[in-house]
Amino acid sequence: MSKGVVPLRFTPAPWVAEAACRGLDPNLFFPKREEEGGVAQALAVCATCPVTRACMEYAIANYLDEGVWGNTSARQRRAIATARHRGHRHALEYQSSDKTEPLA
Repeated sequence: MSKGVVPLRFTPAPWVAEAACRGLDPNLFFPKREEEGGVAQALAVCATCPVTRACMEYAIANYLDEGVWGNTSARQRRAIATARHRGHRHALEYQSSDKTEPLA
């Protein structure tokens, strides 16, 4: 290791231990555009997950603009972030696997 270089240490968020995707191939959640049904497969896993809200919030807070996170596509997360930035939090709803929750 070079002098002055600090190794990166990744500590997963606490919700990761409960995630339905834990242990699955990460490539499932980063499908290539030409793969048919790629996003649908990832969303099917997310639909069974108890921590989709925390996962989505993590992706938005960390500007993760690729892949499926928290039962949302990158496009959906951009729309949520944009609406929040414009102050439209009350107008959005987040569809979890078992109920609809306001995004306020």
